[in-house]
Amino acid sequence: MDSSGTVDDDCDETTNLIIDDYLDVDGDTSLSSLSTRVVDNSDLIESHEIAKAMLDTLKKQMEDVQVARDDERQKAIIQLNSAEKRTTELEDKLAETIQRTEHLNAELERLKKKEEKTKEIANNVQTIKYTKIEKHIFYDFLVTKHGRILDYLQRTKKLDDFFIDKIPKLIFEEKRNTYILTLIGIRVHHQAFKQVLLRILNLSNIKQRTIDFYQRHLNRITKSINKKLFEVQPNTNYWKQYI
Repeated sequence: MDSSGTVDDDCDETTNLIIDDYLDVDGDTSLSSLSTRVVDNSDLIESHEIAKAMLDTLKKQMEDVQVARDDERQKAIIQLNSAEKRTTELEDKLAETIQRTEHLNAELERLKKKEEKTKEIANNVQTIKYTKIEKHIFYDFLVTKHGRILDYLQRTKKLDDFFIDKIPKLIFEEKRNTYILTLIGIRVHHQAFKQVLLRILNLSNIKQRTIDFYQRHLNRITKSINKKLFEVQPNTNYWKQYI
């Protein structure tokens, strides 16, 4: 009974250890534990292609609107020249044509402003690679939360629907038993992702230290039990009656 009591005492002593003692709040959980770099211009092919696709689409839309507007203007000229005198019907047709022309002018102006804004965003699209991401961080956090991370980045700045599925964009690549994460986006996307990554590193650090704490806790209990078992002296008198 004394031996069992000693084991319980040892267990209580271990249980009273505070887990925070094993969580280094001042530990290195900064982004410096990763290697990050802005890729060179020679590596920015995908970013440039995205920007070009955006502007090409807008240019095509503007050309279509301009053609439609010019057609309406031509209709108005033909209508004016087709009759020697104005009639109510002709005036109604002219009014409709002018209204459509004004609408197309407004649409063209809207597209021009959109083009300017798109150029501004496209010129600020940046590709940053985050290298040496450990496997456990990649699988425990980045893969399982990929959709939610991307959704969060998209909500950091409201962009035109045209940018959906284009930026921000996350690409994963395995290299030498670690992972490389490439983020294509504008400045706010990169700032937001760095904060997300910092939280992930902190959480991963806490998770690992918690596992280590309980492992040490279990090792102490196991060691204490083994020690007490070796201290128990067997009573050979019980075996003599069988000899």
